[in-house]
Amino acid sequence: MHRSHLTDRSLGTLLMTVKSQSQRWRRLDVTIPSNFEEILFSPLRMKDVAILEHASIRTWESSSNHARNELQFSLSAAPRLECVVLRSNIRVTFDGPVQHSLKHLTFHRDYDVKTHQADLGACLKQYPFLQTLSYPLHSSSLPKTLPAILNHTHIQSLNLRIHMGCDLGLLFHHLILPALTDLVLDIEDDWIPKKNWPHLLTLLKHSRPPLTSLTLIGFPTMERNLIECLKCTTDLRKLTARAVGCTDATLKALTVNDSDPSSILCPRLQCLDLGVDSCFSLEAKKALILSRWGGHGHGSHSSLVPGKELTELWASYKPDVNDISTDPAIAKCISEGFCLDFEWW
Repeated sequence: MHRSHLTDRSLGTLLMTVKSQSQRWRRLDVTIPSNFEEILFSPLRMKDVAILEHASIRTWESSSNHARNELQFSLSAAPRLECVVLRSNIRVTFDGPVQHSLKHLTFHRDYDVKTHQADLGACLKQYPFLQTLSYPLHSSSLPKTLPAILNHTHIQSLNLRIHMGCDLGLLFHHLILPALTDLVLDIEDDWIPKKNWPHLLTLLKHSRPPLTSLTLIGFPTMERNLIECLKCTTDLRKLTARAVGCTDATLKALTVNDSDPSSILCPRLQCLDLGVDSCFSLEAKKALILSRWGGHGHGSHSSLVPGKELTELWASYKPDVNDISTDPAIAKCISEGFCLDFEWW
């Protein structure tokens, strides 16, 4: 205990010295016990960080932690911020004027402050030049006034972790994200949305983004809605859709018909993972692989041919069903470099 107190006292002294130089901070990258976070956050609350451009703050619960009030600060306190990575349960507010500096904002997965759609809407309005946003949502609360259309032309990567009945339907009907290339919707187990959740399709139709990666985790939309979404993602290279419960209908939609190139769905698809909730026949999996594999391992130029770029398929594995990799045609694809991975069902 004595050594622990000495360590805490020494760390506290060091952090007070760091705090005293906050006006000179340009980059702040710290990992500290949470009982010391008040020291480093006070300059942010006091707007004493005029030239801060990059902040990465991580805290952990230590054995000497004590109860504390929730800390809070406004991002507008640091007008030159370009990148924020937060792994600390500090409430961040978006209540300042429009700012053009912030490009990257990431709340780590274990960030546990309750947030609302109103916070997300305020963030998007205040920082119109955001390129990367990773944000948790706990409530459907929306701002009293929501613009008819929120056209955010710079976001390329959006990762939303959704909790406790937060329905994004209304917000998705107001958003346009024409630069979006990477979208992750990660729904926690504490909320199961309706099966016919149509709002992702609305977002994609309104935005027509150059989406290259789409990840849906715990997102049980209906299979036909997923297929309709894929019709809006002609640049898609990676698709992960877990808990949708896809069937042969999805694989058939993705199987290439060489006689009609204009009908190819996701012609640049390279990696496909439809999760263990999906159930496919061996025939449907074989048809998909053979139609989309171009023999990359033998130096062909198939990567330039629409619909011939698939290199990886994740498939559920049931011990009582024959392994498709033993099929001679599929074995040949694997020998040429195709990657067939299994997830136990």
